[in-house]
Amino acid sequence: MKTFFLNLILLIALYHNSVNAQVSVVNRKGTITAVDSSKWTLSGSDIYNKNSGNVGLGNPSPTYKLDVTGKMRITDSLVVNTNSRFADSLFVTNAVSTKHIISSGSIRGKVVRTTTTNYTVAADDYIIHFQTSAAGTVTLPSTATSTGRILILSNHSGATKTLSSAYRTGSATTTTAVANNVEIAITYDGTEWFVLSN
Repeated sequence: MKTFFLNLILLIALYHNSVNAQVSVVNRKGTITAVDSSKWTLSGSDIYNKNSGNVGLGNPSPTYKLDVTGKMRITDSLVVNTNSRFADSLFVTNAVSTKHIISSGSIRGKVVRTTTTNYTVAADDYIIHFQTSAAGTVTLPSTATSTGRILILSNHSGATKTLSSAYRTGSATTTTAVANNVEIAITYDGTEWFVLSN
């Protein structure tokens, strides 16, 4: 009989606390204790987190409001500031450093000013300004990881720079040369590098 009444009290407590996402348990002394079973609360068709701290997905120690360890997929738009077309600030961080992609609404990337004769394009290079007073070779990144990547090359070295791979020009010819006092923007489409503007 005692067990029956304890179960009845537990059922009443569960029903009473269900709207608050709480579960009540009865200990061995018959004391009812409410346990918060969820940090999430329904609000109409929405759900929000009641936690005042951070939320980690695959991360037990989140340091941001939403801290994801692993891949994240977005099938629609990423909106960071509804009052502007571009986000105010968007960063990409790797194990080495943090880089701006967008800052104050403008697209940005790593800018390199080099005075070496030969130069190998790094994984995070975006704009490369050649200042050495000699001809040299510019080694482009691996095509396996370059699809969709944009490089801006500005040659003020006093001599022609030769790229390790040819690119298709606006006149549909291919060349490896970037003449002195010429700036080009090139991208890789999965098959070849081609010029966007010069």
